[in-house]
Amino acid sequence: MVDAVFTWVDGSDPAHREKRLKYQGVAEFTANAREESTSETRFADAGEIWYSINLLRKNADWIDRIFLVTDQQRPSWLCEKRQKELNITLVDHTEIFSGYEEFLPTFNSRTIEMMLVRIPGISDQFIYLNDDIFIIRKIKYNDFFSSNRIRYRGKWQMRGRSMLGPLKKIISKEPYGLVGLSVGRHELPFSLRRFRLAHAPHPVMTKEMSRVLAESKMVENNIHFKFRNKQQQSPFNVFANMALSRGIAKKGPDDWDYLVPGGKSIEDVEKYLTEFKKNDRIKTVCVQSLDMAEPQVNARVIQFLERMLSD
Repeated sequence: MVDAVFTWVDGSDPAHREKRLKYQGVAEFTANAREESTSETRFADAGEIWYSINLLRKNADWIDRIFLVTDQQRPSWLCEKRQKELNITLVDHTEIFSGYEEFLPTFNSRTIEMMLVRIPGISDQFIYLNDDIFIIRKIKYNDFFSSNRIRYRGKWQMRGRSMLGPLKKIISKEPYGLVGLSVGRHELPFSLRRFRLAHAPHPVMTKEMSRVLAESKMVENNIHFKFRNKQQQSPFNVFANMALSRGIAKKGPDDWDYLVPGGKSIEDVEKYLTEFKKNDRIKTVCVQSLDMAEPQVNARVIQFLERMLSD
């Protein structure tokens, strides 16, 4: 049995917004915070979660339950009937922060990600997705788990502070579509390279990740940040690199792609969507910060998702 986990927030909800702004205005909670950590787009809901969940149900029918992790919220379209049909369980932050309630509320995705392995009843293997990740074609269990090894989407990247000297600027260049690399020096064995996770679904072995988080003391060191902070580590990046170093993971297929539509013209976005549509290699797509796109672009992306759902 394999479950799926989504994290979701509707930042326009008055109660949530009021709560967030209360802490956002206190220097204690925003010291050393990343510039984008309090940006409105980080909490915006453009309706992506509906497409993400329904596309998962269409193209990954081997997934059992869906856990939707929220902060005392529920998507407006998720009535009890639809929740039952899609086999969705709502999980409030208070459930996964049991014993750590003093760190709530939190508006920090990395803090929340630290606690996902504590979802009551979560399967031994699960897939983690953000609400802006869409499975647009059929994808199989073996695309994520093969011979008891995890298959990670992403790329190897040389460490910026390597002995390669003059090539430092080249090897440190930020690859497109990869999650920010926040892996501490002391959490992992020495290596000249690190694995960068893609903006794609992440496979997880629950017990193994729980063990890694405990060994590295990441939970205690990271969950007190209410907003994304420069001092934080990414739990999934740390776990992926540890799993790769221990031989329980390997690089997976390059079956993902990435689009940031904000600031792009309708013509440029059309080129991306055409490629997504015609290229059978691409099984998952991340469309980041759709709320920042022009209305015409936003509507075209939604039209694309509708078509992928109906085809």
